[in-house]
Amino acid sequence: MEDISNFGEINQILEYASKKLNWNQIRRMIKNKIEIRNEYSDVKRNQVYKSLAYLTTIIFGLIGALALVDKVTIPLWNILNLPIPPDPNVKLLIYSVITIIIIILVIVLSWRIIVWKIQKPKIMK
Repeated sequence: MEDISNFGEINQILEYASKKLNWNQIRRMIKNKIEIRNEYSDVKRNQVYKSLAYLTTIIFGLIGALALVDKVTIPLWNILNLPIPPDPNVKLLIYSVITIIIIILVIVLSWRIIVWKIQKPKIMK
């Protein structure tokens, strides 16, 4: 406040106004509000990035699941002696769908178990 003017009267008026209008408290409140806003925007941005990471993981997981068709589903299908469609395109489609369904079930069950463990109520001692 002292550096605002070279004249003492102006400085006194500004200091008096600052005390009466409680500028210091207003500055602190504004600073706190800006900090809260920054934290909120950081949390929102992190949630968006987290959602994009989940989406990317799921997409690449499903793409990778199709690689399991040759290594897991077809041999398992042959071991179980299940009927095989004669058309190779239909056969690949059925194998792919079954593999994706199994992987989605595993993901959903895993997610449920993880969420259940996180939300499990804590027993108070």
